[in-house]
Amino acid sequence: MAPHGQFKFVNGDPENIETEPAVPAARHANLFKDVKIPRTPHFNPVNQTKTASYWKHLEHLTDEEVDALDNTYRRRLQALQAVDEMVGSLFEELEQQGKLDSTYVFYSADNGYHLGQHRAFAGKTTNIEEDINVPLLIRGPGVPKGHINHVVSSHTDLAPTFLALAKGDAYIRDWVDGGVIPVIPQLRNHPKPVSKESFVVEFWSNGFMQNYSTRDTTSPNTYKTLRIISEDYNYKYSVWCTGEHELYDLYDDPYELHNLYDSGLISIQVIDRLDALLGVLKSCRGHTCRDPWRVLHPDNPNVQTLADALHINYDLYYQRFRRVTFGECLDFYSAANEDDYLITTSVSNEAVGTFQTIDKGGQQQVVLTAPGTIHQCDQGTSHSDYASMPSEEVRRLFELIPQSSELIGHYVPSIEELNARANPVPEELTQKRVDWYKYGFYNAYGN
Repeated sequence: MAPHGQFKFVNGDPENIETEPAVPAARHANLFKDVKIPRTPHFNPVNQTKTASYWKHLEHLTDEEVDALDNTYRRRLQALQAVDEMVGSLFEELEQQGKLDSTYVFYSADNGYHLGQHRAFAGKTTNIEEDINVPLLIRGPGVPKGHINHVVSSHTDLAPTFLALAKGDAYIRDWVDGGVIPVIPQLRNHPKPVSKESFVVEFWSNGFMQNYSTRDTTSPNTYKTLRIISEDYNYKYSVWCTGEHELYDLYDDPYELHNLYDSGLISIQVIDRLDALLGVLKSCRGHTCRDPWRVLHPDNPNVQTLADALHINYDLYYQRFRRVTFGECLDFYSAANEDDYLITTSVSNEAVGTFQTIDKGGQQQVVLTAPGTIHQCDQGTSHSDYASMPSEEVRRLFELIPQSSELIGHYVPSIEELNARANPVPEELTQKRVDWYKYGFYNAYGN
């Protein structure tokens, strides 16, 4: 259930696909007429403060573009009203079946959405909070009413949490990256908990892919971002494939306006720890995703947080790690391009790895190796493999997809009406099994 729009070919070009704003149900199409995107300090700023190339070359949005964004915002709010109704109908059905009090309901989103923040048009593929900070609402047996849980978690933690709630702990395998979110008191001491305070965000793209607009930039959108959150600190640290860095203190700077990386306002000791932690999390597997500090301090279980790692005794140790880097800017993942040999981890919960000191270019660097770890690079896989079917054929098949012939959404139809009005999918489409993602559908334009 999501406020998706319609795909369209720009000027009939099947290689130039855009998405129109979300289409609300007709009964909601006139709501929120005067609502606009909140004019926060980072909304279409007069002076661009983001320093990475991906952002700093964006031009100031025109009045017409801002109007279009406001319309998109309203359309999304309108479309969500039908989603809200569906959620209500779900609870009504559970109650009628007598299952409401024994059912867990999770409400979340696969991604956020930015609309004009830092001058960017509509989209979802960046590392700003509007894109990566999504809601997680939970209702069910034992879940405290009205309670706000400040535990840091991500979508990789949902599957283990579902299993734990269903008393299926035995099925949470060691190779699972996620941990168990303590949504009920009984899960607070689970043996496979979520990471204490950190998670990683990453994306690969060679351009500025946005919805509803041809606005573009030549700067790549390939990055690794570390988020680390506790009561005492709230950092976002990013390494871009261009070699640029960003560091924001989101407690003091929630709109990401002041990059601290080269400001002299934050110690190099903090940056050393953040970069080393990002080096672990960008390539983690299994328990090392849930407990990355154990990888960095295998002989000291007392180091479990950034605050622990900031002890002065570890300053020299962290200076010896090589920085997280990219070989070049690619729009796909390549282990060889991202120096995955710098910090490697074992899938096994038993072997964490061994630190070795190597001589690289006259400098000694700390490298963590795991016995038996094999790196399989993507040799032989060309990015051009992603588009093998002729564009004309893709376009012809796309036009076979059934479309609604009438305005819908005035009311919620019955099952009988839905069946009567259904347009069957042509058999050719079901046999072709086109992977639409390869041709521009459901990627950056997915919402």
